Amino acid sequence: MVGQQQGQPAAPSDQPQMGSPKGDTQRQQDGVVTKGETPSSVNKYGATDQPIAGTAKDGNPYSDSEGDPSAEAASQLSGRHGKLWDEEGSVAELKSQPSLNQSTLDELAKEIEHEIRSVRDNILKEVGRRYSNDKNRAVVNFSRVANRETDNSIGGSNLSRHTKRIMAEDVESIQDEYTLDTSPHTSVGNTRFFAQNVVNSVSDSIEQMTRYMRVHVRNGAASGEPWANVRDRIEDKFSDSLITDKSRLIAQMELKNAIESTKLQTFAQVEDIVGVRVNNPTAQTSVTKKLDGEEAYFDEGEIDSQLSDSVNESDLQTGFDPLPPTPPYHYNDTSTLEPIYKDEE
Repeated sequence: MVGQQQGQPAAPSDQPQMGSPKGDTQRQQDGVVTKGETPSSVNKYGATDQPIAGTAKDGNPYSDSEGDPSAEAASQLSGRHGKLWDEEGSVAELKSQPSLNQSTLDELAKEIEHEIRSVRDNILKEVGRRYSNDKNRAVVNFSRVANRETDNSIGGSNLSRHTKRIMAEDVESIQDEYTLDTSPHTSVGNTRFFAQNVVNSVSDSIEQMTRYMRVHVRNGAASGEPWANVRDRIEDKFSDSLITDKSRLIAQMELKNAIESTKLQTFAQVEDIVGVRVNNPTAQTSVTKKLDGEEAYFDEGEIDSQLSDSVNESDLQTGFDPLPPTPPYHYNDTSTLEPIYKDEE
């Protein structure tokens, strides 16, 4: 039996609770939701606004520069999906994923797009109202506004519930395909776990987006720009078309993770299946070319450790290091897992 791996569902009793904080990571002083938190895990704010990084002691903003720690933080990744907004890391064009149910993918992408776009629009509306009256105050208030809108969207939305519904049939079909007799409780627990992964990924993506938005607002206030100019730059960077593309990529990545993780979990419980084989005849990257055809066995240790032996550390992409136990092994990965049966040995 394979051990519990990152990206795989735990036993039902170990499932993460929706909306609960992960670990004991503390909220940054500037009020931005940090990695390891969900919006609902951040304390509600009082009447006093939170100062943000990049604001002088007198409350006035100063322009971002190369040495500004806040500007550097804005360029760092916030999980895999924080990378999506970086020009350099815009990942690549979406590739066809024949192993995924396209109607499920379409529906999931639509839900994700709605959440990201709503946060962008609501922040712009509220910050714009404040900016017109007092630019400096708008900067000081930005993190508070951004966290509130993120909390309202992610923490108070139906994203998790809709995601569980959307993914349920695809997850259950894997177990049905291999005639695994699982209880409804197990299937529900697995789907809940994968739905939380989607919520966390959307939260990561929104977190990084709001960091970039904050930089634009602060710089605009420092230079005395009118709000229309600042808003146009933000809407240009985070355009509707870009949000559509990135939302589909998040959906694609999370759905693939759910399917492949369910396959690995299922294979480990079927008596006649002794291991897994990575299949990707159209591999385009060094890591997937090396992994194509590689095998790992349940009685020989952790699956990811066995597969890692066939790749170099330099092959791994940011956000996929260490190597995950299941595909995707990078953005747009088309690899899949196949079972190895006893009679193949």
